[in-house]
Amino acid sequence: MGVSESDSGDKRQGPTLDLSDKNLEAVAGEVLKKLKGRLWPWPTVVAVVLLLLLGYLGQIGVKAVAREVLRKDVEKAQEKLTILRTKVDDLKKESEKSLGELRAKVSEAAKDLRILRTDSQRTSEESSVREREASEALRKIEDRTSKVESVIPELESVAERANRMTDEIFAQLEELMVVAQELTVDRTVPPHAVKHALRGSARFAAGNYERALVFYQRAIEIHPGYAQAHYNRAVCLWRMNRPEDALAGYDKVIQLDPEHVEAHTNRAITLGKLERHEESLEAFDKALELEPNQVEALLGRGVALARLGRLGEALEADDVIVELYPGNALAHYNRGGLFLRMNRLEESLKAFERAFEIDPDYAKARGLRAWVLNDLGRPEEALAAAERAIKLDPSFNYAHSSLGLSLAKLGRYEEALAASDKALEITPEDDGVFWIRSRILSLMKQGADALDYLARALEDDEEIRAWAKTESDLSFLRDHPEYGPLFWKLVGKGEKH
Repeated sequence: MGVSESDSGDKRQGPTLDLSDKNLEAVAGEVLKKLKGRLWPWPTVVAVVLLLLLGYLGQIGVKAVAREVLRKDVEKAQEKLTILRTKVDDLKKESEKSLGELRAKVSEAAKDLRILRTDSQRTSEESSVREREASEALRKIEDRTSKVESVIPELESVAERANRMTDEIFAQLEELMVVAQELTVDRTVPPHAVKHALRGSARFAAGNYERALVFYQRAIEIHPGYAQAHYNRAVCLWRMNRPEDALAGYDKVIQLDPEHVEAHTNRAITLGKLERHEESLEAFDKALELEPNQVEALLGRGVALARLGRLGEALEADDVIVELYPGNALAHYNRGGLFLRMNRLEESLKAFERAFEIDPDYAKARGLRAWVLNDLGRPEEALAAAERAIKLDPSFNYAHSSLGLSLAKLGRYEEALAASDKALEITPEDDGVFWIRSRILSLMKQGADALDYLARALEDDEEIRAWAKTESDLSFLRDHPEYGPLFWKLVGKGEKH
């Protein structure tokens, strides 16, 4: 067993004189016994008494010192005890506080557990219900699949009968068309040629342009002067995206029948497709001489004037259409485009809005409305309009461009570039798409790229050159010490505004 430092110290000290009260009394008694019956010299008696007295007084001093030391030790112990009690009280308070918080957390956890158990039970019940529903749905699907499989042979038989009936219907249709044609056709056209032409029209109505073209060609071979067969053949070629061949066909029709209004109108449209706008305008005028209020010719004439840069005359042409045909959405749309090019933004906005009031699904009217809203400084509205247009027609390039510009104006640059990329994907070589892209890049302070797209936009569009001089989205380019001189070199020196 180990020994402590205080125990080992006492054992090293050796024997000591015991002056305790009890021991002192014993000594005195022993002395008195020895003195009793004996006569001691008085000096001896005095010495003994003095010795006892000194011992007693020494003991009193020792006791006093001991008491004082003990008192001080007690006071120190009391101070330590007070400090300890304070610490214990503080610790007790902290413990009670922690215990209270712990109890609250336990209570909350218990509550959550009850909720979780309830939810789990409900979820389990719902899962069971859904499992039963899924099983029932699967059973129904299997039943229906079995039924479908059982009727497939019958459907195949029906399909075969339908094919035979289709052929019969075509034959009957041809016969009916022959009867109708006999009431109006030039009697000089051989019936056999008419029959082939009507067969071609039946195929054309079914969307089979290749086959229709064969029958029209047979009719023309039988009777080369058959104007209607030439016209139908030209329309068929147009639908097959062969505008040059279609133009030759319309020319032949007009040669055979100079007053064929539809041939003049379609010839004008085809010339516009081939970017021969002056000739296109003349052809539309010729059609309107024959039939002044023909809506297709009126619309086409306005488009031809706009493409020639004669915006005022184009607007007058469209105003005539709106007066004659106020419910024509295309006429309002064309007016909106003209107002936009003339920078008459509020009038442009109203025209586009009127167009999709007439036709709510008019995606292009909504997409160009977004363009105008951006130019009017209303990017939040432009964003909503562009998104609606894209939902209606994801292939409309200017809707994606307008979406990109509105996003750039709102500081959402990554999304803006993605939208602009989509517009470029749809039409890789479009001046309007380049123009909007240059504005987006300028707002992003990407000067070199912005100048590149601006240069591409300006190649064939003088209107954009005029717009660029005052467009606020290009202020970064105009005012930049490095890009500014390059910008003005592109748009024209000495024309700062």
